[in-house]
Amino acid sequence: MNRTTRKHAIAGIVALLVGALCALNAVTQRTWEREKADRKALLETRRRQELGLPATTESETPERAFEPPSDSGPPNAPVRIAVYFNSTNGCLKSVVDAVAEAATVYGDLVHVNYRDTLEPAVQTDADARQIGCESAIFFNDEMVRRAQPGEFAGLKKFLGPPNEGNYATSDIYGAINYLLQDAGIEPPAEARVKANAIHP
Repeated sequence: MNRTTRKHAIAGIVALLVGALCALNAVTQRTWEREKADRKALLETRRRQELGLPATTESETPERAFEPPSDSGPPNAPVRIAVYFNSTNGCLKSVVDAVAEAATVYGDLVHVNYRDTLEPAVQTDADARQIGCESAIFFNDEMVRRAQPGEFAGLKKFLGPPNEGNYATSDIYGAINYLLQDAGIEPPAEARVKANAIHP
């Protein structure tokens, strides 16, 4: 076998390997998407069972348990808050209400983006952030934030509703206050009081 023939043979083998790899990648992608859709349907079925709701069909749009507020604050605010929740789950209304109340205290110092996972694009984003069917608050794109004094004890993970184990309502104010102070901005007096409030 001369050098030219060997080059053509190697090129053919490489082309076959690349084609096989592309086909395998396409099959894997389809399998992953199917498993993701199945997992989402299973989570929705479990959620509906836990809430005592009737089973839903694919074509039926789930009914909202509450109406989310509109986004608030200027997009260039020093603190950007993204709240993830599913509006068909009334248990998650408390996280939306807590952030909406905080937004009124801070005014133009915060921008709040309410992200309802009822919308497919938001659900995809929530899956990528590993939120699942929980609620979560991201402060400047981070879910774990310092909210109280203490290098480790002061860190809070803002996953789920407030006052249910991970964080208290006061920690929402604490996290925002620390971010404002890091930006050289003094938090409002009312926000400082609420950050030190004791919640169950």
